[in-house]
Amino acid sequence: MTIGAGDIVLAPRIGAWAVPLYSALWIITFAMITKGLTAYLATRYSLLSGEHIMTLFSRVRPYGWVNIFSLVTGFLLLPFLIATFLTILGNVITVFTGVGDFIIWGVSLGLAIAFFGFISSYKISIHLCGVSREKVF
Repeated sequence: MTIGAGDIVLAPRIGAWAVPLYSALWIITFAMITKGLTAYLATRYSLLSGEHIMTLFSRVRPYGWVNIFSLVTGFLLLPFLIATFLTILGNVITVFTGVGDFIIWGVSLGLAIAFFGFISSYKISIHLCGVSREKVF
């Protein structure tokens, strides 16, 4: 089990939101215990039964509602997660360089990451389809 990026990003933000010192520390503790318990139980179930945990969730009546809820929640939270990471990245670059605004840095680096991700996935898809470079360009 690892401590992922969510714990690294969430901990300083919760600390900044806490008006009295350590008043929101229970949220971080609860999140880490819940994350550990969930990861342990899902891994244990997968190893003992041989099926993925989402396969189990797809059999819960009404069928597939847990999976659909997870997908919808993930897609709804995705813009906030991206904005949080780009804001942190922009703040770090602004602090280290002392140049520009953090929003400009974050948006420009986000667009650069999206561009390079699109280009690399395009090249991979061309390679997987067996299309030569000369035929495309």
